Amino acid sequence: MSGIATRTDGAEPVKMAIDEAVIRRGYSTAVRQAKQLVHPLTWPIFNLPGNRQQGLFAWFSHVANAWQIMHRREQPKITEESVDGLRIELDDGFSGKCTHAQTAAIVDTVERFHIPKQFVFEVLHGADLAYRFPQPETFDELLPTLAKLGGGTACGAMAILGAKPGFEVPAIRLGQALLLSYWLIQLDPDMRRSHYRLARRDFADSGLPANELSDPDGGRSLGFLTRLYGSRIESLFQQAHDLADCLDFDALRSVTALVEVVWEAVVQLMLEPKLLIDQRPVLTRFPHFRKQRWRFYLGLEPAQPFLSASQAHHH
Repeated sequence: MSGIATRTDGAEPVKMAIDEAVIRRGYSTAVRQAKQLVHPLTWPIFNLPGNRQQGLFAWFSHVANAWQIMHRREQPKITEESVDGLRIELDDGFSGKCTHAQTAAIVDTVERFHIPKQFVFEVLHGADLAYRFPQPETFDELLPTLAKLGGGTACGAMAILGAKPGFEVPAIRLGQALLLSYWLIQLDPDMRRSHYRLARRDFADSGLPANELSDPDGGRSLGFLTRLYGSRIESLFQQAHDLADCLDFDALRSVTALVEVVWEAVVQLMLEPKLLIDQRPVLTRFPHFRKQRWRFYLGLEPAQPFLSASQAHHH
């Protein structure tokens, strides 16, 4: 991965001036890395203009870097020194030089789409919080991590989508909802890899051990946990409602398509809690992921209940 792993030979990284050739090379790298992160949910952006697609891929390559910070326990080449080095690399990038071409693409995207730098570093901070405090005691203690990692990611994406001023608070709620949904959907494989994300007290209240996902009572405990988190996710999505007023038609269509496919997975978990411990791949557990893609390509409007397409402004 570009920009994270520490050099093992002790040599100082070589900086290069950012020019058009470096930026083009950086976008090529960024697209590949971003697709690895967001697969199988790249399709909702394919209705967007090419410059927005390119910007989103560069932005999500930055998020992929943050994701590696969050998972650095199992990646020995990623050290505290290399995490600090990534922040320095970004600072240098904004000053016109970089070690990795991918940084040039990220910086170009941030500057071209006027993404506040706050969100660039909020994403890294959120990932670091998730690493340092992997299983908070209460849900309230989890919310800041969700706001920084999920909310920061969403705010950067909304800037690329051309959101009108005032998008930040509903975008943070959207990002919190999407990240919390992902952690719920991936709860079993994450816990088998010792990635503990959800609040310890919620496991105790549901009658489940905090470090292992099981079905001790015919689905009752799993049902309690999925309904608890499903209601929280629903509330966060509802608080994102005003985001629809900030987006044009194409941007809102992409966002609502993503919300629809994610929310339907959460609903399925609430209806069938044992899907939490179903070890099949996501696309097998939730076949609607593929179905919704084709609905999107056919121009059918997403059916999620949170963001209304009628609110979108047209250019």
